[in-house]
Amino acid sequence: MRLKRLVPALAAVIVLGAAATALAAGALAGKYKTTIKGDSTLGGALNGTWVINFTKGAYHVSDDGHAITHGKDTITGNKITFRDTGGSGICPRAGKYKFKLPGVSCGSP
Repeated sequence: MRLKRLVPALAAVIVLGAAATALAAGALAGKYKTTIKGDSTLGGALNGTWVINFTKGAYHVSDDGHAITHGKDTITGNKITFRDTGGSGICPRAGKYKFKLPGVSCGSP
């Protein structure tokens, strides 16, 4: 299902939008939230309040308080990888994303 592939992508959007300093440090911690309204993609399946909770090297994603997926994340330079390990929205393959944050150096010198 395409929604399963969008959950890690949505998580990346939340992270990259809210955690520039944490990404620069190479680790994520804390809770990040975004609300999507009026989106007709996938029949509105992405509408809701999405929360991703990071602890060192792990994440949990929920939508309107319902657990969707959880797994392990790794950051190397300007790349973040999500590997779901459980949940109803689990994706069998890792999601890998490249990011660029203005004014933040995330790569090797």
